[in-house]
Amino acid sequence: MRSGVRSGFGLSAVIAISAWMFVVAQAFGQDGQSCRRVEGDGASYLEQCGDRLRSFTLSLQDIRRSVGSDLHARFRFGCPIEPMCENEPEIFGWFIDQHQWRGGTQGEAAIFDLLERQPLGATVWTTFTGARVEPPVPVCEMFAVTISDMAGRAVCYRFPAIPQSAIVIVASDENTGFVLIFSARTLNWESLRAKTLQRLPRFEIHRASGDAALLRWMRGPPEKRPYLEWTR
Repeated sequence: MRSGVRSGFGLSAVIAISAWMFVVAQAFGQDGQSCRRVEGDGASYLEQCGDRLRSFTLSLQDIRRSVGSDLHARFRFGCPIEPMCENEPEIFGWFIDQHQWRGGTQGEAAIFDLLERQPLGATVWTTFTGARVEPPVPVCEMFAVTISDMAGRAVCYRFPAIPQSAIVIVASDENTGFVLIFSARTLNWESLRAKTLQRLPRFEIHRASGDAALLRWMRGPPEKRPYLEWTR
């Protein structure tokens, strides 16, 4: 299921990234064996590592929102009924190469690098009309966050030309990494950071693994696949 995308352009239009093109097709699992992404849907993916399947799902406990994907293959926790989320931030993100992130400095410059990356190597910041704008300058010190059981780092940005504020989070463990962005036009960055910290405890992470021989039984959307609940 795909969630509705809010009208107009904002930070999500400024950062035009294809998440699944950014994540390499071949990665290495925690035990060093080669892993291959089999399928992705919303904030979930399934990968095969040797003779094992492994799944990851990021969910948000908020009845107003549903998870889906936008035209740039980012996952988005959108509001199908927009008035229910009035004055609430947009929440979206994408998966990253966790090995590259964890092997780097994990500083503000590394976070900005994730925002700047484009699938074909283009690194230009533009508005919806194509006019160049200045890269954002952090308006807060980097701070530590936790999303379920995953540690992350966050930084605050303000985009005066749009205008818009954003809290950008990068979280990772040995097997998974993702960017999660809270953005809003109607909130200053201080209020947006407070809302972000209030909502982070509502996120849950679900992992499962199983025998890759069961891959041939894959049919239908993820919620109809009980085999993903094999083992933790």
